[in-house]
Parts: sequence; C-alpha cells; structure tokens
Amino acid sequence: GWLNTFGESAPLLIVGGLYATDAAGQFGLTLRVLSLPAALIGSGIGQVYRSELALRRRERCGDERALFLSTSVTLGVAAVLFGGVLFLVGPWVFDIVFGPRWTGAGDMVRVYSLAISAQILAAPVSQTLIVYERVFMQVVWDASRLILTTSSLIVAWRLHASVVTAVGALSVTGSPCYAINW
Repeated sequence: GWLNTFGESAPLLIVGGLYATDAAGQFGLTLRVLSLPAALIGSGIGQVYRSELALRRRERCGDERALFLSTSVTLGVAAVLFGGVLFLVGPWVFDIVFGPRWTGAGDMVRVYSLAISAQILAAPVSQTLIVYERVFMQVVWDASRLILTTSSLIVAWRLHASVVTAVGALSVTGSPCYAINW
C-alpha cells in the first residue's frame, strides 16, 4: 500500500523539485481534477469486482476469467470515453473553468489522458493479484512503476524538456506500466 501511494505521489514531488513551483501547481491541479473521476470509477467498480472475484474463487466457480474480461470491457469503454474527452477538450475546459493562467494544466491533462485511461482500466482489476495472494507480484509492479515513472520525469528534465513534455513522458511511461498490471 505504501509503495502504491508513494508511486502515485512521487511524480508531483519530482515535478515540484525539478521545475518551478507554478509547474508543480499546474500539475497538482491536473492530478486533482483527474483523480476524482478515476477514483469514482475505480473504487466503485473495483470494490464490486474484488468481492465478486473473491467469492467466485472461494466457491471455485471457474468463471473468474469471464468476470475479469467483462469488467475489463466495461472499464475499457469508460477509459476510452473519459480519455478521449480529456484529450479533445482538456485545455479548453481548464481555460474556461480555472481561467487563462491554468491553460498549462489543461495541456498537461491532454498529454496525461493516455495514462489516466490506462489507470482507469487497470486499477480496479489489479485487485486480482491480491485475491490470488500474489502480493509479491504487486509489490514488484508498484516498485517498477515508481522507478520507471520517476525516471521518465528526471530524464525529460535532464533533456531540458518543458514540464508539459515531461508529463507526456510520464504518461507514455505510466501507460505500459498499467497495461502490464492489467
């Protein structure tokens, strides 16, 4: 749990440490706005999925794979729709809702839409590893995500990339991490 939480928080800390505080503020707003819908989708579906999967495993129904696939289809549709809307209208909505000073956060939303979509798909069904008592695999995934995503930000900074480009690198690195977790 600690590794997972730190893996979620570390990118903001790194952006704050490497880029200016206004960049950290922009990225922080981006994460706050995106985390609410992702958490609502993820926790709602994830709780039902975890309890149903555990029940089916205990009763040895043999249809756990069907539950995983049907849940993944539902999550996939939600992820594509949410990510697509973010990509298309993120900067525009941020400009209108938060004002022109926050357009940079809207640009970050656009480039981070891939990662948040992957997270919406993978996070709720990641409970599969816990239900099947594959805690070590979950820890390895959490540690790998932490290392890869923080490294992508550091490399982007070392290459003198803008903060929006660094967040794009984070998104491109984080998405396969979530795909592997899925």
